[in-house]
Amino acid sequence: MYGSAEVVGLMCLRCFLYGQPVSAEERARLERGARHLGAAFQKINFLRDLAEDFTSLGRSYFPGVSPANFDEAQKIRLLADIDHDLQESRAVLRSLPPSCRLAVALAQELFAELAERIRVTPAPDLIRARISVPTPVKLKIAAAVLTGRRGLEPVAARPARVAAQ
Repeated sequence: MYGSAEVVGLMCLRCFLYGQPVSAEERARLERGARHLGAAFQKINFLRDLAEDFTSLGRSYFPGVSPANFDEAQKIRLLADIDHDLQESRAVLRSLPPSCRLAVALAQELFAELAERIRVTPAPDLIRARISVPTPVKLKIAAAVLTGRRGLEPVAARPARVAAQ
């Protein structure tokens, strides 16, 4: 993950912090969150594209996971790892500069919604179909983030969400 997804998160953070005075300690905290967010995005993409990657390209990106034998236990384990990444990145959202904070929160919320849709999809279906977030749901999430109803609440206060199918 570090060579691709995490580095993208770090590059974005570098742009976001350009010209912003940040202590070494705070930079390290923000970098940790950026790496986790990049990793979460990549892992969610891998799960979302499991069917195409395996059937069309013959690829599997998760060590020890064979899409031919993909089951609920594997899906739950992968989603727990993604949940951890999203939690770690969410913990630093409020520390980002205001100029990028809502955009990052929106991206995180869209990917969190996609993870929830994957969570409620039976594992065998992930091998057959690509999961997505419908445009009207994306618009609702964007409105909720922009109005402060979603995205920047503290991690502990965050309610569990179960996506509608």
